[in-house]
Amino acid sequence: DAIQFTDKLLATAPLFLKANPSVAQRIERMKGQDRHYLAHEYFNRDWDPMHFFTMVRWLESARLDYACSADLQQGVNSVNLTEPQQQFLAEIPDLMLRQSVWDFMANNQFRRDYWIKGLRRMSPMERTGALNSQRLLLSSFHSDIELKVNCVLGEATLSEEIYSPVIDALSEQKIKTIEQLHHSLTAKGIQYNQLIEAVLILVNIGHIALVQSEEAAKKARPSTAALNKHLLSMARGASEITNLVSPVTGGGVAVSLFQQLFILALNEGKKEPEEWVQYAWQVLQLQDRKIVKKGLTLEAPEENLTELRAEANAFAEKRVKFLKSAGVV
Repeated sequence: DAIQFTDKLLATAPLFLKANPSVAQRIERMKGQDRHYLAHEYFNRDWDPMHFFTMVRWLESARLDYACSADLQQGVNSVNLTEPQQQFLAEIPDLMLRQSVWDFMANNQFRRDYWIKGLRRMSPMERTGALNSQRLLLSSFHSDIELKVNCVLGEATLSEEIYSPVIDALSEQKIKTIEQLHHSLTAKGIQYNQLIEAVLILVNIGHIALVQSEEAAKKARPSTAALNKHLLSMARGASEITNLVSPVTGGGVAVSLFQQLFILALNEGKKEPEEWVQYAWQVLQLQDRKIVKKGLTLEAPEENLTELRAEANAFAEKRVKFLKSAGVV
């Protein structure tokens, strides 16, 4: 009712709409969004849009300080702001004001930030040491990574001279620290700040996973193994959960229902993709389910088996190595 009311109001061409033409686009998008999302985002009791600086004042009483954006790409101005904007921003000494100005420059409407109690700034040497010890794992298959990124200025093409060597160095999908990466890439003329920027962007778009310490991963393994065992058992009953958990990254990893069935087959000692296919097909038959491809249900058994074979071969080639390194398989 509220959206319909607003739609009718805007149809009368109020002067507010002439001054704020983007509002009509926002309402149009809202009409196609999920009702649960809309109720959560716009219709709860405490929904109150505010500027970044208002949040700063609110959290000061709890002794919380702004650390950085949770959108790692926001920290890379070169792909978000024009040269004049970057220069103007660099001249603002106050960090909090700088964030507010960034929001206006980027027309940023939603923020995701980290706040820390008892914030202490690192020295440049401490920061470099912390970055060097950060462990990384390539989470996407090398050939599937496009050197493009969506940013404030539109779609940007990433430098092949910088990004390709970084991805190549991680392509074995073995855990490496930033320090190890830096040493291996020095001969290719990649500067340290270029490496850090590349890692930030590749992490942000999901091609690189941040890895916990060996101690933290070891401590997490019993719990993650038990949870994954339970989630995989649910896959036999047509579960809609499409993530497992990694003790290595300390977070969720996307694993489709078919891939979960392939992992179950692996856990039962079936090593070949064709064995995974037969196992998965038996489970799907017990569930009385057929594969849906591009909105169409595949009715014939051979059609389903052909699709499962394609999935299994892609899983063997592109996904198993990462899931093993991530401690999921």
